Amino acid sequence: MEHRSGDAERVRAEVDALAARTDPERADSIRPLSEGLNRNEYRLVSIAELGPAEEPDWVWPGYAACGAITLFTGLWKAGKTTLLGHLLRDLYRGGGLVESPVDGPVLIVSEEPDGLWANRREDLGLPETVLFLKRGTFARPNRAEWAALLADIADDVERLGIALVVFDTLPSAWPVMNENDAGETLEALAPLRDIAAAGAAVLLIHHPRKGDGSEARATRGSGAVPGFVDVIVELRRYAPDDNEDTRRVLSAWGRFESTPAESVIDLQADGYQVLGSRVTVRKGDELETIAELLPADGPGLTFEDVKEAWPSSPKPGKTRLRGLLNQGFNEGRWHRSGTGNRNDAWRYRAHPAGADSFRPGDTPRGRIETEVTRAN
Repeated sequence: MEHRSGDAERVRAEVDALAARTDPERADSIRPLSEGLNRNEYRLVSIAELGPAEEPDWVWPGYAACGAITLFTGLWKAGKTTLLGHLLRDLYRGGGLVESPVDGPVLIVSEEPDGLWANRREDLGLPETVLFLKRGTFARPNRAEWAALLADIADDVERLGIALVVFDTLPSAWPVMNENDAGETLEALAPLRDIAAAGAAVLLIHHPRKGDGSEARATRGSGAVPGFVDVIVELRRYAPDDNEDTRRVLSAWGRFESTPAESVIDLQADGYQVLGSRVTVRKGDELETIAELLPADGPGLTFEDVKEAWPSSPKPGKTRLRGLLNQGFNEGRWHRSGTGNRNDAWRYRAHPAGADSFRPGDTPRGRIETEVTRAN
């Protein structure tokens, strides 16, 4: 399609004229669509006037940012509130799930009894700057009450400098009767933007749909909810069939480049630790499995021996297993002997108990020569 330069100049002139008619004294003026309670406002501008996107101020790095709304969904009893408790602790001490502490208070709107949060306060050492919105009744509010509540919270954010507002859970707090009704859902969600605009990060904890979901579709109810927010985070078990496994997977989608697509976290004695992507963690598990299989004495195991002895299914493929064995040797995790020829296959064995491992970064040849020298 051919565009004429005169068309662009005409459009620009009309945009400038409209801005001048709106308010000749203010180049940045805005005008309401209607009077009264409708606060939707707009101003026509050229794309040339738009500023570049800036990275937000993260409260929970990659997941919850000041001025943004995050939807957090996880399976029942998978650890949503447990993670929230540890996140609150990390927000004030730094480390774990966050990079640096926050300065302002955190506000929680929770469906759980006071006693459970009192226990978490003692167990996790939560400070008095963690604030709760105590509810006189657990009856569902109507739309007017909901809007008034969110307006009050937005005022508190500005007045107290609240850094994070958490709804745990959103369905227990809002007035929506039919979660599959997109119109009703969006009407309830819209006032949450005022809280974000006041400067807080907003975290909405939600329940999953039956049978779970995938690709940002785990949240129960209308698709208007994930479509409305800035960041979607879904919590799942790393090993669904192992109830003893404390690792969880955070899958995320969002408007910001620094939101990680996937991250594995592990609940350890001192709190949650970020382990990396599922691919990274899987490789670490496989390297540990090999280390447990290798004997510390004798001739060691060949590639075929390791493959045959692999304790779980599915077993890694040939190419992957060979790569893991080479990586472990290059990193000094185990010894290797042989030439790698058909009649003299590589053999791998663990370091003797109490022996120092080879230093990562040493060349394989240097390791072999060192081993031979010591043997002689």
